[in-house]
Amino acid sequence: GSSRLGDPRARPGWAFDSVSMRTGSLLSKGRFAQYAWRVSRTPARKILSSPDFTAAVALRSAGVDDLFLERVLRPFLSGVFLEPNLETSRRFMDLVLTSFVRGTPSLPRLGMQAIPDQLRDALPSGSVLCGARVKTVQPGVITTEDQQFRAPAIVVATDPLQANNLLPQICAPAGRAVTTWYHRPDTSGTCLAGGEGVLVVDGQARGPVINTVVMSNAAASYAPAGHALVSSSVLGIKSTAADETEVRSHLSLLYGVDTSRWEVMGSYAIPYALPAMMPGLSVPQPVRITPGLYVCGDYRETASIQGAMMSGRRAADAVIADLGRR
Repeated sequence: GSSRLGDPRARPGWAFDSVSMRTGSLLSKGRFAQYAWRVSRTPARKILSSPDFTAAVALRSAGVDDLFLERVLRPFLSGVFLEPNLETSRRFMDLVLTSFVRGTPSLPRLGMQAIPDQLRDALPSGSVLCGARVKTVQPGVITTEDQQFRAPAIVVATDPLQANNLLPQICAPAGRAVTTWYHRPDTSGTCLAGGEGVLVVDGQARGPVINTVVMSNAAASYAPAGHALVSSSVLGIKSTAADETEVRSHLSLLYGVDTSRWEVMGSYAIPYALPAMMPGLSVPQPVRITPGLYVCGDYRETASIQGAMMSGRRAADAVIADLGRR
């Protein structure tokens, strides 16, 4: 069977499952809640200057028992860190927990592409050139396949591997890979996950899916009216027909329905989906490389959309300051 776990302040109807011994002792859950609450009230600079070790060691030290760790925290955090061993930095985990405690998970109504579109649309018309591959970057000069551009300030805002190609002095951390499958089920979203847009994980690790969610239950705009869309992620590059069969079989267990007629809407295999945040984490990293040359990205801050935006803001602030603008 399934257990529903959530913040009792937001999900009072889930209280019975939340305190059930099936997913760990109440004492263990209380200790984890206390840990998460404490780090959410700790300034980021203090988190980043405290002793660092793996997330697994941190959770054990906080008093989390085996059952709660293996049934709940490891399956959940594997989908956050994109690694199953919880070898990720405790500092990064604490920052992530802070976001979870203080914020509310959400989706842009028009999809993730709406985020860069919003940034682009706020700029003067014609100021963004798309589809121009950059060959080299030097202070004051950008060379593409077709032309050169000169500018007093240049910001390299790419993934770590591309940044390393353009600026060899930039070190690209190891990357985490993930494949996400999208299915259109032959039932409505109300028949899956209780009709809610909640994250589903397997506390028994019976298959490859690290997490799955009925996206259309969370944001109806993600599927045509009357249809549902299910998003499911797997660690690594798993995009063959055999992989999809294995994913579909696992989804049948997780949702308790026949998935043999679910239609594949697409799959996305991302070799470098997330920079690894290993113990000894030192962030934020400088945005200035040389005079007039800057760099930003989530790998310079924290491996998240939030980290990418914060790094971009820091780079923009540095450019404005160095150009003497208000």
